[in-house]
Amino acid sequence: MKGPFPIFCRGHSGSRLLAEAYRRNGIWMGLSDNRTRDAREFRQANPEVQDLIWKGFYYRRLSEAEKQEARRRLRVLVEASRNNCPDPQNYV
Repeated sequence: MKGPFPIFCRGHSGSRLLAEAYRRNGIWMGLSDNRTRDAREFRQANPEVQDLIWKGFYYRRLSEAEKQEARRRLRVLVEASRNNCPDPQNYV
């Protein structure tokens, strides 16, 4: 499997459990390998994440332009996370 695999949802959604399962099975979790298992870019307190979550609830109702903009913003968050947390060298 090759990532990144951004996980962000609602509190108690199970994403931390999934992050812990990945970590325990040797999948690189990078900077999100911390007490809360939240990457800085995808923490719930991030207003950008909050807005994208709300857009997700109504995604089917968004115009095509709004959908494209939401996807672009998510890609920006993923790239920021990757830049802040590159894969370790020689990681298998």
